[in-house]
Amino acid sequence: MNAIDFYIEHIENFKNMDFKQRREAVQLAKIESEKYHTKATLKGLFRLKPAKDARSEKDYKSEFGGRVQLYRIDQCVAMRELSKKTRTKAQEAATKKLVQSNIENSPKGKAIELCKELINDSSIVIDTETTDLDGVAIQIALVCCATRKVLYSS
Repeated sequence: MNAIDFYIEHIENFKNMDFKQRREAVQLAKIESEKYHTKATLKGLFRLKPAKDARSEKDYKSEFGGRVQLYRIDQCVAMRELSKKTRTKAQEAATKKLVQSNIENSPKGKAIELCKELINDSSIVIDTETTDLDGVAIQIALVCCATRKVLYSS
């Protein structure tokens, strides 16, 4: 169960509340000392961060191998409110540039760049069909990336 699903189930109209109202509702429901959350969940649901002196009592191993610290709501302090100002054109452009840079530097972006290079260089790819993972090759084909023509097929 996601954290937001838990709070939607236990606090009426939770999804439509602002961050301050959510924090107050959790205090009234006396849930803040029961549940543990990651920093991302605390920020996303309540706009909270762990206090400087807060010590994590629980953690878990993430899928990437690191340890993720968990905190209770009563160990946290409120973050400043989000700005209501509209973003400037320069900020919007910088955001788009950052997103594009992240895409290009991701494994998927690098694979796309490699494919573009293979097509531009008129590379030839060997395509094989096998019976299974440890099986015998039952068909071999050579394909030109630029023209998409099959140069050889067995």
